[in-house]
Amino acid sequence: MALPLSDTKASSNQTAGGPDTIARADVVQIDNATTWTGQIAEPDSEPLVPVISGASVWLDTMIRHLGSGVNLVSVPVRLVRGGRERLSGRFAFRRITGRWGLPLAIFATWTNGFFFSGTPWIAREGAEDTISAMLEAAGGAGARAVLLHNVPGDGRFLEALERSNARWAITSNHVRAGLDCTTTFETWFASNFTRKRRKELKRLRARLSEAGDLKTAKLASDDDPGAWTDQFLQLEAAGWKGECGTAIACDDAMQGFVRDVLQKLHAEGRLHFWRLSVDDKPVAMLFAMQSGRNVWLGKIAYDEALARFSPGVLLILDATQSLLCDPGVDFADSSAVPDHPMINRVWRDRIAIADILIATAGTSATAFELMQRAETVRNSLRRTAKSLYLTYLKGGSR
Repeated sequence: MALPLSDTKASSNQTAGGPDTIARADVVQIDNATTWTGQIAEPDSEPLVPVISGASVWLDTMIRHLGSGVNLVSVPVRLVRGGRERLSGRFAFRRITGRWGLPLAIFATWTNGFFFSGTPWIAREGAEDTISAMLEAAGGAGARAVLLHNVPGDGRFLEALERSNARWAITSNHVRAGLDCTTTFETWFASNFTRKRRKELKRLRARLSEAGDLKTAKLASDDDPGAWTDQFLQLEAAGWKGECGTAIACDDAMQGFVRDVLQKLHAEGRLHFWRLSVDDKPVAMLFAMQSGRNVWLGKIAYDEALARFSPGVLLILDATQSLLCDPGVDFADSSAVPDHPMINRVWRDRIAIADILIATAGTSATAFELMQRAETVRNSLRRTAKSLYLTYLKGGSR
């Protein structure tokens, strides 16, 4: 059962958008994630920006399987206009105290291996009012700020944030690979790679086909996604991730989430799943999720014994052709980390991504500036530590 945060439910009634409009937000503690059924699913209202991790099919399933012990809160926002009420936003945060060694509580995006984007679901109409009501409710629940990870670094989201009159700052930003799907595969392939690279990719495919009957397949609407998921998990676990214990199949909760959410996405017609096989044996698999006309890549796995043929790259090319031929897709997000060594060399479009710190009501300018500086320093130290770690790994592999 989802119970109110503390003894009373923290809420806000934000008058916005005119005298007849009220934005109402509640903060609800998720005490038992395994029995979480979600609140109200987002309606058919046009979202401010396309989202996947913030969509109910993904978010509520993730909370049930992965949310135990995370100290999560849900913040639904409703707009009341002319006597009619509608859901205008769904936020889910992790409540954190002492992030910078300071006795300050904040709400932050819940990041994990399956949270490809921290963008919450917000209706386009009244977006700034929805954001304002969320911040007021968060402040009423004791949060001094809201920290959003991996949200759009430009466009309508930042414009709505600006219109909300909130105090905010970008504490970290980067770009990641994407794919504009409004062209043809032939045009994309010819302009994306040099003649030498195109010949090399074709040679790799020809070499791999010498090992047996090489086929690419895509999950059909009447196929069983469970069988494909089984193959994917087995393929991933057979490689280095399985040896290190980081494969999805090594964690019962993660495995349960992946099976559950892919089944639901398939039922809604929002799952893309590709498989490259040799003599019907999978050598590379990749799945992706769709919301509106946008797609996000999920996870990829490949047979490491065939790494010299780059089966993962070949499957990315096949998936790219599939997406470029799909009239229902305008753009694909790689969901990749910055400077990913593979996808950055295949997909050349770039998406601006940012971490944003937003002050809640009642937080002084001095306190907000202190939090902003502390977060910026924290991010800098993490980047340095990661760089040193990668340098160490490369040195140890020589």
